[in-house]
Amino acid sequence: SGPQDRHGQREMKVMSARNLWRALALGMALCALPEAVPAQVRVGGSGAAMGLTRLFARTFAEHKLGRLELMPRSLGSSGGIQAVLAGALDVSVSTRPLTAAEERQGAQQTLIGRSPIVFVTSRTEGARVVSREQVVKMFGTHQLLWPDGKPIYVVLRPLHQPVMAALSEQMAGMRDALYRGWQAPGRPHAYTAQDNLEMATTLPNSLAVTSLTQLVTEQSRLSRLHLDGIAPTAENLRSGAYPLAVPLYLVTTSRPTAGAQAFIRFVLGRPGRAILADAGIVPRTH
Repeated sequence: SGPQDRHGQREMKVMSARNLWRALALGMALCALPEAVPAQVRVGGSGAAMGLTRLFARTFAEHKLGRLELMPRSLGSSGGIQAVLAGALDVSVSTRPLTAAEERQGAQQTLIGRSPIVFVTSRTEGARVVSREQVVKMFGTHQLLWPDGKPIYVVLRPLHQPVMAALSEQMAGMRDALYRGWQAPGRPHAYTAQDNLEMATTLPNSLAVTSLTQLVTEQSRLSRLHLDGIAPTAENLRSGAYPLAVPLYLVTTSRPTAGAQAFIRFVLGRPGRAILADAGIVPRTH
């Protein structure tokens, strides 16, 4: 071979050596990169969703996506939103939409589904069907006895509480009935979702209102009343047969943490949607 051929062969060897060193350097750099750190996500908010977040936490960890740090007590929807804005939580579960003021402060929401609003009782005997008219009268003090003559012990939540507010908007006459109920002396008042179920379970012949997801995830023994003969199920809510529902949102700041984003993707994905369906929630449609 001539001088030019030998010169070309030397250049090819030099280039091959350079490429080899580049490949080795790239491989060493990739090996030096830290492994993805599982997400640590601080989650709290509505008491009605505390059982739901425990289900989320278990599956989130099983999928090796990270760890949910759950608040031990209910903050309520409003308290959870304020905790997110203050940086104390990464995600809050809310049973009401954001207000304009909260959005101006930097909060943003992701709808995850809807759950039926359910009337419940501690009664184990008697009919399980009530009409809308009966419910309005019972909460508004115009009907003080069950059909079998036993006294009704109504458990009331604050009027601004999301389930009560949704009920007031969705059932004719309920807003005035709840207001009258709060004026009546001697009626028990529950200020948290857990107190509500506890009082409704403990009091004889009780009548209370809650969400299906809380009943399911907390494995409540309370009897669920059929409204106008329609069972308060997710299937009936999805079909439009059952009319009363409360929404569920995940609330973050407008700049959510990486952990918050991972958690929202999980909830909206297949594992999260399966949990929602099992928890008495109609998942949002994409």
